[in-house]
Amino acid sequence: MHSSSLTIPTQSGGVNHTSSLTSTGLSYRPSHASAPLKPPTMRTRALAAWTAGMKPVKDAWNFLQKWTNLTIWIIIGMAIGIVVGRLAPEFAVKIGPLGTVFIRMIQCIVGPLIFTTLVIGIAGHGDDLVRIGRLALKSIVYFEVVTTLALIFGLIAVNVAKPGAGANLKDLPPPDTNFTRVTWVTEMEVIVPTSFFLALSDHTAVLAIVFCAIMFSVALTRVDEQLKRFMLDFNASISAIMFRIVELVMNYAPIRIGCAIAST
Repeated sequence: MHSSSLTIPTQSGGVNHTSSLTSTGLSYRPSHASAPLKPPTMRTRALAAWTAGMKPVKDAWNFLQKWTNLTIWIIIGMAIGIVVGRLAPEFAVKIGPLGTVFIRMIQCIVGPLIFTTLVIGIAGHGDDLVRIGRLALKSIVYFEVVTTLALIFGLIAVNVAKPGAGANLKDLPPPDTNFTRVTWVTEMEVIVPTSFFLALSDHTAVLAIVFCAIMFSVALTRVDEQLKRFMLDFNASISAIMFRIVELVMNYAPIRIGCAIAST
């Protein structure tokens, strides 16, 4: 018995099929079922070889990122600084100013960072002036306590390590013995600045920056809500940018420490 069939090309889901209508029914098969696989080209082989060859490099890089941090690089910078200072003292003196650059970068962001952080923390708590006053008092007490602890730690470290012992100090100018007596009046003059922008530009006037931030925050709670929200968002943006700058500057810390150790 002679059987006939009708071949109908169809497409489903973007894939071509071939449908055949025979006496036994409708059957179909994909058009690629009988098509032979194409051999890999030279470009495909080269790409696969490059990917396989780069895997050890990627694994090593991931290992370094996982197990190395800023502390490790600071230690490495200290070791390199000691070696450079011993083997090339003249070159070490020339790279000494690179350490000063790091200190200047830190100093230039102290004012904006402290001011914006305090404004967000104080004014962001709402219009409760009593709560703001308590938070301001805690900020001042915290600053005084931390500063006192830092001074105590510095005095102990100097008396134990005795830096500069045995150094030749004959060529140095005599020390300044004219000290200013510290009273509550001089402290108030330090806390209350003569200029708001002068306080922000002076990295040593931390208490003045804290005072300006508290006054600004209290005044911010008494303005229109829309203006208050705008200023809070503005200070939050500046604060976020300052923290990112701190991260960038801290990546420079190993170089700074290495240069400082080498030059001394």
